[in-house]
Amino acid sequence: MHDAMPEHIRPAILLGTFVGLRVAEVSALRVDDIDFVHGVVLPKRQWPDKR
Repeated sequence: MHDAMPEHIRPAILLGTFVGLRVAEVSALRVDDIDFVHGVVLPKRQWPDKR
């Protein structure tokens, strides 16, 4: 599936596969949601992020 997707979509495929994120979580992911030191992704919102 990864290789069949356009290049700009591939990171989202990897996040869904290896991190277990849903499409809405990947779409709203921000750099602040990633703990690079501990290798943890903690999504704080989903797309669309409406109040």
